[in-house]
Amino acid sequence: PTSLHVEALQQVKGRGEALFIEKPIFSAEQTGLNLADCLPENQKAYVAAPMRWCGVMLALKDLLPTLHPYCARVICSSYLPDWRPGVDYRTVYSAHKALGGGVTIDLIHEWDYLVDLFGVPQQLYNFKGTYSDLEIDSDDLSVYIAKYPTLLAEVHLDYFGRGYRRSIELFCRDGSYLADFGAGTLTLPDGTVQHYEEDVNRRYEREIEYFTDYALGDEQQSCNPPALALDVLKLTLGEH
Repeated sequence: PTSLHVEALQQVKGRGEALFIEKPIFSAEQTGLNLADCLPENQKAYVAAPMRWCGVMLALKDLLPTLHPYCARVICSSYLPDWRPGVDYRTVYSAHKALGGGVTIDLIHEWDYLVDLFGVPQQLYNFKGTYSDLEIDSDDLSVYIAKYPTLLAEVHLDYFGRGYRRSIELFCRDGSYLADFGAGTLTLPDGTVQHYEEDVNRRYEREIEYFTDYALGDEQQSCNPPALALDVLKLTLGEH
């Protein structure tokens, strides 16, 4: 559980050559902690970020240097009762604020990949709350506007959308590029659809391949080090 990450890191402090840490790195109430209390100064560590490794995202990142987008529009919308078939959604942590639930922190992936693509924004505004008829006390809607030096980003996260929508659309000079993570497709301005459908497990395989190379290699800092992961958590919570 996320709430036990700090305790686990303190128990292994100085004993692991390279650490793979599940996301988010800490729970919401622990964002003020000093990383030095949990990790040695030169600790090799990577915080999980599986969406960075899916085929559509890798294709989009290859194109990105040529795009110069004006705006990024991100959405992750799905229906919480459908997340875990056969399980009453009212009993899971996602439904309860006291257990660390809420769409804002549950869907940290969106801010993780935005920071990977564009870095940390200069300004960010976040509005969140519980708006639907779902029987939960955690936030079921979280909306952000973020300002970067050359673009604005809009992010919409919810627990109540019927059907699964997870995508990023980049508005550029020559039109829009739509990366649809659910469908595994990348649509170009001329309507061409590039296909990157794959088993969802493939992203985790790529991630572990990367971590293994990092753990055994000479590079000291991973592509998602703890300090960056903590910044992403703060962004997700609207604290940046």
